[in-house]
Parts: sequence; C-alpha cells; structure tokens
Amino acid sequence: MPCCDTWPDVFGAEVNRTEEGGIDPTERLAHWRRWHAYVLDRKGCRNDEDVLDAIAFDRVVAIAAARDLRVRRPDVLLDQFFAGHTADRAEVGAVVDEDFVNHLGFQIREPMDMWLEGLIRWAPRLGVAVVGTKRFTSSATFQERVGAFAEMAQVWLDIGGQVVELELFDIHRACQPDPRLFDRVRAGRSTRQLIAECRTDELVALTHDDDIWHYGIRVASGDDVVRLHDRFHVLTAADPNYRLRSDDVVSNRWHGSMHTKLANRDAGVEIEFLSYNVDWADWTD
Repeated sequence: MPCCDTWPDVFGAEVNRTEEGGIDPTERLAHWRRWHAYVLDRKGCRNDEDVLDAIAFDRVVAIAAARDLRVRRPDVLLDQFFAGHTADRAEVGAVVDEDFVNHLGFQIREPMDMWLEGLIRWAPRLGVAVVGTKRFTSSATFQERVGAFAEMAQVWLDIGGQVVELELFDIHRACQPDPRLFDRVRAGRSTRQLIAECRTDELVALTHDDDIWHYGIRVASGDDVVRLHDRFHVLTAADPNYRLRSDDVVSNRWHGSMHTKLANRDAGVEIEFLSYNVDWADWTD
C-alpha cells in the first residue's frame, strides 16, 4: 500500500475535542442537540459527550481519507485489487478515465448539517480550502442496502494545491467505529496527536469496520460501467472472494452518475467504478 508517513504541515494545527470547529460546549452543542435531536438519537448520540466523540472521530476519519487520497494511485490500487486476475485487471485498465483516484467514500457519525457546518470552521484553521460541495439523497439501492434513510455529500478540498474529493454518507442508523480508534478519541487525544501516532495505512485500517468505505475510480462512459458490471458477475461466480454490492448497475440522477461496486473480501477493499458521462435518455432509475 502506498504510504506517506509525514503529513503535510497544513494539518499541523492543534484541534482539540472541545475546540473542534470552534465548538462552545455550552452554546453550540446545545444548539446542535436541539436542532438535530432526531438524527443524533438514531445514530446513538444521546448526550454532549457522545456528540463531542462523534465530531472528533469524524475529523480524524476525514483527515485520514484526504491523506490516503493524496498518495494512492489507481494503477497500484487495481493491481492489488485484481491480483491473480490479469484479464479482469486489463479490462478495467482499458476504460479508466483518470490517473488519480476519483474519490473516497465513507460513513459519518454526525448529521450532515453538523459535519458541513463544522467543515467551514475547522478547514481554514488547518490551511484547507473548501473548493465546493454537493448534497443529495442517496440512491434507493443504497438505502435498501443499509436499511435506513441516507443522504450523501461530495466535498472537494484543496490541500496544498492538490484537490481531493470526499464522499460522505449520512445514514440514519447507529454507527459504532473501530474501538481502537474510538478509545483514543475518548482519551482526549487531539486530531494532531492521533495523526502523529498513526501511519496512513494504520489510520485507513482502523476505518475498515465501516462497510461504506470505498474508493471511486472513474471510467469513460456509462456503457463501460455496464460492461464491467457484467464481467464482475462472471468474476464473482468464479471467485467467491469478490462480491458485487448490487445485482444491477446503480444510477443516481441527483449525483449525475451511474456505477457498480465490487468488494475484494480478502483485501478488505471496495471499489466503485463510475461514470458521469451518462445519456439519461437511455437509462431509468
């Protein structure tokens, strides 16, 4: 796994649990708990301590994801993902449309409103520019998969001149992160301390209890997505280590894309192959 153990200076600022995004424990937390009581309850956050834990955890995961995207390359990722399946690797490589990983998707513990409000507070403090955001309802297929209402947001961040895209999933269900990382958050470690204590690959490994965590790789067209999906059906039938996340190609008009997701169980990695170049006259939800 590609790994850069020295995190750029833009993430060197100290951000404590009680200072995440400029939180005032007596005012801002009360505001959030009042306005987001229903979603926080569905997520298992029922007091101030739970909310602070969720905020701190989400910051660490967001930084780990951005850090991962800065160093990961699709050719290496695909070589590892399709190890032993050279024909499938060649088929995918022929239609990859970008020389970087398009995005990294993961579940957040905070309600989406809280996460986005926090972003505009903590990002400037860490020298990160918010390039853009887009928010929309998750596809019906995804909501059926997770058994709960879910919405998504695309967030583009400029980190030291490199733009990375995070894909957030706010799922209205209890979310219990890996206790090894969560215990460190509860112990009062700051984001800076947590990042300093963990290498990139260790931070990413700690998020693998999140069955939403996936890498997005863009392909040239919707037809390519369909062809890959059909090929992956054959692959999963021959090798049970691979698993398709849905029986059919998934389209989301709000997202403006169509995709298929394939998981490699042994590697603990899931990849979404997507295209934004879709003629919607040819497709229905």
